[in-house]
Amino acid sequence: MRKARAGSAFELYVFKILAKMGIPSEKSTGILREVLNRTDLVVPNRELAAKKPDRAKFISIKTTLAERWK
Repeated sequence: MRKARAGSAFELYVFKILAKMGIPSEKSTGILREVLNRTDLVVPNRELAAKKPDRAKFISIKTTLAERWK
């Protein structure tokens, strides 16, 4: 449970940093998150990611090195 909270908090920090820098981003949720294989954030938005994935950037946030290899 502690790891899940750390991951959620880290996602929020990255989301807020991107917002402060003026970079539009959204959390990937629902079907889009399943399709994108657990991607955490989408830049600039989910609609563009669904329609034209080659024009969007996908950010997967990991709190530990071990998570990268799962």
